[in-house]
Order: sequence, then C-alpha cells, then structure tokens
Amino acid sequence: MLFGMKKGDSAPPFPMRDYDDIYVDTCTLLEDDFRHCLRRIIPELVGAGKKILIPYPVMQELSYLADGITSNCCHRAGQARDLVRGLTQAGLAQFTGDDRISEQADHYFVRTVSTDRFRRRIAVLTQDRQLTEDLNLLNRVGSAQAKPVHTYKLEQGAPKRTQNQQADPGAAGNAAAIFRRLGL
Repeated sequence: MLFGMKKGDSAPPFPMRDYDDIYVDTCTLLEDDFRHCLRRIIPELVGAGKKILIPYPVMQELSYLADGITSNCCHRAGQARDLVRGLTQAGLAQFTGDDRISEQADHYFVRTVSTDRFRRRIAVLTQDRQLTEDLNLLNRVGSAQAKPVHTYKLEQGAPKRTQNQQADPGAAGNAAAIFRRLGL
C-alpha cells in the first residue's frame, strides 16, 4: 500500500522504490499536509529501506524562519525543525550536504541534482514552483545521458507528480540560464 491507496486504486503517485534519493524542500516541510503525508509514507519508507533526505541548507532556512519575527511562520518553522530532528532520530530521515557551508536551499538542490542525476534516480518533494521549473529544465538537456529528476508537490496530503518530465534535446540553453541565475 502506498499513501493509503488500496489494490485497484489508480497508479501510486509516489513510488518510493523507484528512487535512490528522495529530497524534501523547506516549503514542503512547512505545509500542514506534510504531517498527513508522513503518516501515509512512513510504512513505505520502512518497507523500501529508504530515508528522506534533508539538505543542511533546508535546516538552515528552517532555523532562520524559526528565529524570525513573524509569529505564524516562526511557530511552523520551529515545528518543522523539531519534526525533522525526530525523523532523523527515528532513522527515517538523513541530513545531506555540508553543515559548515551556508547556501540557499534552491542552489543546493540544483547543484546537487545536476551532478547526482547521472548515477542516481532522484525525486524532490517541493511546493516551490520556481525550483520545480528549474529542476525540470535539467531534464531537457538532451546531450546529457542522465536519469530524469522527478518533482512532486503535496496535494491533499499526498505527493502528486508535476508535469514536464521528458527530455527536450533543444533546451540546453534553458539549463544554461538556470546555471547563470544561480551563479553556477
């Protein structure tokens, strides 16, 4: 059973066994639906022997938001930070990256996914439309023999795959624009 789906339901929205790496972005951790999503995916994580990957820049963003001045955002960021710590203590999540380097989480995702997609099957769970577009543009680089990166968005407590996933050999210039924007 995936995400509470029963036999005979439509195709599962997030087949964890299909991915080597499953990343979660800051904005997804701040969503109320993420806790509901966890209740549905924890059995699948355990069954697949997978861990959710949380980049250190995501934790840095959560800490920055938790220490901020907006009370609602501070409270939600603090809860998300505590949730991630609990997930790591339970062996369901793992931190990635270098905790000594401060960088924007989106920059981390694009940089890491750009290289790791050549040897790993990657899924990114994000609510960030711009990050989704940037990661999807990587799939359009036709000269690279890389595995596609799949992005998912939480909808009603379950990840739903976003559009875009096919390689487009003529779109190498789009990826170059992403790299320029991020200073890569």
